[in-house]
Amino acid sequence: MSKSDQNGFWNFNIIDLITVVILAIGAIIADKAFNEYRNLNNISIETSLVNYDREVNSRLLDKCHLQSIFVIPPKITDPKERAYYQVNVCIEKLTPQIKIVWKNIPDLYNVLWGYDSFHDESKYYLRDIHNYCESIITIMLNAYWFRKGDYITIDSWETWLGYVREIGTHPIFLCVFYSYVKNGYVDKAFAEEIKKEILKIPGNRQIIKAIYEDMLEPDWIVRIRKQ
Repeated sequence: MSKSDQNGFWNFNIIDLITVVILAIGAIIADKAFNEYRNLNNISIETSLVNYDREVNSRLLDKCHLQSIFVIPPKITDPKERAYYQVNVCIEKLTPQIKIVWKNIPDLYNVLWGYDSFHDESKYYLRDIHNYCESIITIMLNAYWFRKGDYITIDSWETWLGYVREIGTHPIFLCVFYSYVKNGYVDKAFAEEIKKEILKIPGNRQIIKAIYEDMLEPDWIVRIRKQ
């Protein structure tokens, strides 16, 4: 190899080396910038969930019928009687003369939204609670998809599941869950996640068996969508 060829060879390799180094540095900077952007984006998403949650729960102020969804029931051993209590306590201060009669969650949903006695005052208050529970499930659904996209942590998702642990067996919450599953507003994976969380708590299986037995079947989603 001539001296001029050797010089060209080394010059060429030095240029390649510099190019590789520049590209590597650029990749590191780009990766760092992307991670910083993602972290900021994740913080923004967490903040948006918290803000929406705060906005939804601001509705509880001065509305005892909405607050009643969080009432801890007395020690009622019969799970169906416990469920009846949870529904009627929502309206007892507003329409004490009325007791809502229903057999199971699909039936309760029809009682709330059926044409018959649609304009009863008690149904208005219960539908307002239904609307509040829809907002709760919407928060959880958003958190679920953000978790699937790795925008929030598992710990954050577990925090939002706290709603299920607190009110997951309340008949009005279950009415909303029933409606969302039946009409395809949520996918199977989300529905199964919520079901798993509900049944994880001791005693909840007996409650579900008493008021929403279809939910315990392996093909429950198919059954519900055929009703």
